[in-house]
Amino acid sequence: MMADGNQKIARKYMMAAKIPDSTLDYGWPDSSPDMLDPDELAGPDDNVHHDGGLFDEDGDPIYCQFMSMHWGVGEAEKKPGAVAEVREFLTHPTHFFAECQAVNAFENLDPHGYFLTQKGFLIGQGPKEYDFFQADEPFNQLDGDFQSVGGSEPAYTLPMGETYKASDIVMITEKGTPAGVNDVWMTGFLDGVCPASKGCLTAGKVSYLGGHEYNTDLPISQNPDSQGTRLFLNSLFEAPCATVDGLPMITLMKSAPAQVEQSDLTFTIDYKNEGPTPALAAVLRDPLPLGSTFVEASMGGVLEGDEVRWDLGNLGVGEGGQVTFTVQLGDMGQYANVASLDYHVGLNEFTADSNETLTLFGVGNSTGGSDSNTSGATSAGTGASGSGSASGGESTGASASGTGDASTGASASASGGSATSGAGENVEEGCGCRSGARGEHGPFAVLVLAGPLLLRRRRRAS
Repeated sequence: MMADGNQKIARKYMMAAKIPDSTLDYGWPDSSPDMLDPDELAGPDDNVHHDGGLFDEDGDPIYCQFMSMHWGVGEAEKKPGAVAEVREFLTHPTHFFAECQAVNAFENLDPHGYFLTQKGFLIGQGPKEYDFFQADEPFNQLDGDFQSVGGSEPAYTLPMGETYKASDIVMITEKGTPAGVNDVWMTGFLDGVCPASKGCLTAGKVSYLGGHEYNTDLPISQNPDSQGTRLFLNSLFEAPCATVDGLPMITLMKSAPAQVEQSDLTFTIDYKNEGPTPALAAVLRDPLPLGSTFVEASMGGVLEGDEVRWDLGNLGVGEGGQVTFTVQLGDMGQYANVASLDYHVGLNEFTADSNETLTLFGVGNSTGGSDSNTSGATSAGTGASGSGSASGGESTGASASGTGDASTGASASASGGSATSGAGENVEEGCGCRSGARGEHGPFAVLVLAGPLLLRRRRRAS
């Protein structure tokens, strides 16, 4: 949320829907780590457009949503780096919402603006009657009459002869006028790279709402001036990063010898984020096989209790690596082991499990029938019920399967390779992914926030 001087408007909308910030504070105080002023948004270097509060040190976005309710046009002209950072943010499958004067503050700033238009907006006249387009889209669902509210920018009109960068951007406009004249509610992907009504993971989505501040009176169906708040919330859940396809997908593969005659045993773990958005605050962990003793671990792995842990930080798109650790086995026999990778998506916690390795210590026939046993596990975190599966590689027979629930996410089954969506089949062994919401915050809290970097938070004085 942008601390633009009118953050109380967005705060009111979020509180009405019971959506907390990343610290689970429902009040969204100005001291919240998720409240960014223009300087924090712009970052320290005017020539680098991914060093502000929307990104981590690697330039990966750490939020799904960013909103500004009434940032002044003049203030944007003084701080163009803030607009440039939002444009860079929108090169990822994220979402930006602006209301009232913030629309022109961002959209009209040359050269970093022009997210949806060729040359920006003129301030329009607030309509009394409306035409509704794309009414079958979830983004535009209403229950009851709609009424816009006043303010410095109640509606938007394109300059003469200009068009939007895509043809399906306008959702609500003045009755009897063409799109581009006194528009109130608009959405589209950055620079029109995808139709607004279609899914897109190659760009972020932009939503604009005319009017200064909508009410939150219930029921919405009997309070027309509360419908703008509903549209705002619709836009949060239609953001690319809040959909099943827009979440991280972790692949986790573990390998170990099928048989050893000496007591030292080394495990190798490969991990990678193959999804379109970062997995935040990732931690790789592997419990010691029962009866074994820790010897050493690569890449800064440390023993905590009875498991080896690696703090990986944020795993951006395509980021991954390999770690190893060695144990000394105890009695002769067969040793089983499974690694796990924990990560965050907004207020959700997800866990991806690897395949199981089986190693026989001693002289005799191994169960795997080869010198090593591996199987790739893939977890696809999702924001609604669903599942995924994968196959490939040589395996000892361990496989994984999981199905998410409607409030926290879905998991994927795996025995190596890539993940696909669809209904998975349950098998007896293993689990490809586990997920759970942190606390009970209702369905709004589960999907909306692709939360901030948990390892590095900016805090502001109230």
